[in-house]
Formats: sequence, structure tokens, C-alpha cells
Amino acid sequence: KKHGPPDVAFFYGGFNDVYSVFQTGQIDLPQNLENRYAEFDSRGKFNVIAPLSKHSYLFKLFKKVLPSRSHEPLKYDVEEKAKELVDNYLQNVGVITAVAKEQGVGVFFFWQPHLFDRKQPYGQEQYLRRNADPQLRDLAIAATNELKSRDSSVIVLDQVFDAYEFMVFNDIIHLSENGNAIIALYIANTL
Repeated sequence: KKHGPPDVAFFYGGFNDVYSVFQTGQIDLPQNLENRYAEFDSRGKFNVIAPLSKHSYLFKLFKKVLPSRSHEPLKYDVEEKAKELVDNYLQNVGVITAVAKEQGVGVFFFWQPHLFDRKQPYGQEQYLRRNADPQLRDLAIAATNELKSRDSSVIVLDQVFDAYEFMVFNDIIHLSENGNAIIALYIANTL
């Protein structure tokens, strides 16, 4: 704040949006909503506010608006959800870009790679990919492909690991030290 805005800012993400849609079937809801419900409900055991929340109109409204806590797989058209997800993501990119331009800040957006992007998984990646939820896999791939089909300023990193013949993912999205080093170098060279 003392020295003004930065010259450059970058955003690295995308999979959190995918995972949230996978969990909730809706755009713009947080991940792990189930945990938030549980945390809120558990507060009632030790919290004086709990009786008020059970009779609160706002609490009743949240229960109507937010998805149910069912453990049943959500049914939705993956391609349609991917389009909605990318529409929402690009709207956010547009807002951030406008603010950055107004502030004189260069801005870059990187759509993070995920295990389903790898042409050839290695080691534990093979097991992880084979045992991943098919709906999550299909949504992640559809969202990446949808974003690539758009004319946007987002740099899609789906092929960044193609030349590497070793494991870079610890799970579907989190990278090993080597994977993080490759991404950091790529982003640094882009900036």
C-alpha cells in the first residue's frame, strides 16, 4: 500500500471451481459445503445461538437455497455444467482484468493442470486416475476443453507436463515438489 499497486499480478486456479460444481452441482457455491453444514450444526451443541438459528427466517432460507446434504451422486449434464462454470470463471476474469487495467497492473490468468490432463500418468498417478470419480474426471476435462475453445486471455496449462516422464501429481490436483517447480518456472518465464 505504501508503494502503490504491483506491476504484475497472476492468478493460478480453476480446479477449485470444478470441484465445487462437482460437489454441489451449482456454480459459485463453496467447496466442502457438507463440512460447513456439520460445523454449523455442531456449534449448536455448545452455542447459545443455536436455538435462535433453528427459528431464524434467514436460517430457513439458507436451507431452502443451498443444496441438500444428500450423499447421492448429483445428476447433471457435465458439458452444460462445464459451459456454465467457464462462463462464470471468465466473468470473474473480466472483472479482475478491468480493475487491474484501472490500477495499471498487468494481469495473467493460469488455468491449473490436473491429473486428468496427463497424456501418460506415472507411478501412483496411474492408480489415482484409474480410481477417480468418473463424473469429476469428465467435468474437469470438459471444463478445460471448454475454456480452451474460448477466445480468452487465460493460459491453460493442460499440456505443461507432457514432456516429463515422472510423477508430478500427489493426488488429482496437488503437485509434487518437481511439479510445483515446473509450474513456477513456466509462470516466471511467462511473466
